[in-house]
Amino acid sequence: VENEAGVVDTVYRRFKWTLKKIRERWPDAKLPDDMERTGESDPNKEFLIHHEIKPRNPEEVRFNELGLALPKERPFSSVYVLDKKSAILEEGGYYELPFFAARWSTMPGEVYGRGPGHTALPDIRTLNKVKQLGLKAIARAIDPPMIADKRNILGNFDIRPGRLTMVRDVQGFKELNSQARFDVSQFAVEELRNTIKSVFFIDKLMLPPRTETGEQTAFEIAERLAQMQKVLGPTVSRFVNEFLTPTIIRSFKLLLRGNALPDLPQVLVERGINVDIQFINPLSRNQRLEEVNNLSAWVAETAQQAQMTGDPSVLDWVDGDFITKEKAKIRGIPEKAIRSKDQVDQLREQRQAQVEAQQQLEAGVQVADIASKTGGQNE
Repeated sequence: VENEAGVVDTVYRRFKWTLKKIRERWPDAKLPDDMERTGESDPNKEFLIHHEIKPRNPEEVRFNELGLALPKERPFSSVYVLDKKSAILEEGGYYELPFFAARWSTMPGEVYGRGPGHTALPDIRTLNKVKQLGLKAIARAIDPPMIADKRNILGNFDIRPGRLTMVRDVQGFKELNSQARFDVSQFAVEELRNTIKSVFFIDKLMLPPRTETGEQTAFEIAERLAQMQKVLGPTVSRFVNEFLTPTIIRSFKLLLRGNALPDLPQVLVERGINVDIQFINPLSRNQRLEEVNNLSAWVAETAQQAQMTGDPSVLDWVDGDFITKEKAKIRGIPEKAIRSKDQVDQLREQRQAQVEAQQQLEAGVQVADIASKTGGQNE
């Protein structure tokens, strides 16, 4: 069951256990008498158990001053119930969802997801059938069946090497040519394979061979990669939101509650912990490269506008430091390759001092030149 955000937060599952397993897992549970008798008489008898995990009513959730809660007062409830017996075997809870329902895609109004395998299944079955028929055709071509006129064979029919078969007329005994079209079969196989590859985005993940596209420039390759990121973006985003992010958050909070992490900074203790995860990988960086292109285009357009209008004041809106740091962040440039603010300030001060010294030197040269000219005129 999904919540209002479209995330699965309620799960019902069923499984069967023998009486022995049930007693080992829940030794203090009160089991029905008829179940006890049935389990004792038939040790292999399995009983159906229902497990329900869902959000608990907010009014029933209670945390102590340490941020901990009893199992029955945690945000998510967990209940094990015997089928048709209404006997509760265990009632507990979780701080976070212990399951992750990652789906490739869903249709409107659909809860259970579907993947590319569902879409490609008809073509996969057709391909298997074509391959099966092709193998049969190959077998007939290698070892073709024999045909003969009725009552033409005298004795036993034997086509093994070195064997003799008596016939009335040799012309009435020959191999059957199936005239199988292996070229058509191969064409159908290649077409089905390409269709299946396109369903699984293989054609998007791999660049086409040079025999089809010829030599490509770096710009063309970059554009193809950008298109690939756009196609895979929605699927990757769903995978991140429904699997990777909940997994990391639950792992982090388990370590936090188990005192396996260093002491939290005081600002987090005062404001509370709100985990925000940002994934850094080639796919996420490529998806954000459009931001880099937009920033570069905006700066170039602003500089062109200043040149055309003769008004350089429009460049005051451009924050060069922020744009440079943002580009480095998006491209995943290592921090060691970027100077700190103190280093940048020091370089700028040195550069400013050099400029001022150069200006003073030029001013002194001009004064000396003027004095020399003036002295010469006085003479």
